[in-house]
Amino acid sequence: SATVGLLLKLLENAHEKAGAFISGLLGTAWTVLTYFVVPVLVVEKVGPFAAVQRSLAILKRTWGEALIGRAGIGLYLFLLALPGIALVLLGSGLFAGAQAVGFVVIGR
Repeated sequence: SATVGLLLKLLENAHEKAGAFISGLLGTAWTVLTYFVVPVLVVEKVGPFAAVQRSLAILKRTWGEALIGRAGIGLYLFLLALPGIALVLLGSGLFAGAQAVGFVVIGR
């Protein structure tokens, strides 16, 4: 865990904003991946690499389908919301130039 944290910190320091974003994503993935490591170490009495593999297997079996399903539904809802977001942005832009036209676009 400390080694992964150090590598993520080096990545974050090497590239300002992009490094922070990638480091955050990888750090979150590592946290989720190793969620069950301590219980596996205690109960199954295996080594650290086997514990990480077992943690991943448990995660896939218990939460995998739910996480994939939730991500798919979230993406679908986001795509459905895009026309409404575009309409509000267009109306806001028009509202700044011509208030009457902006009210009509936002009102629809």
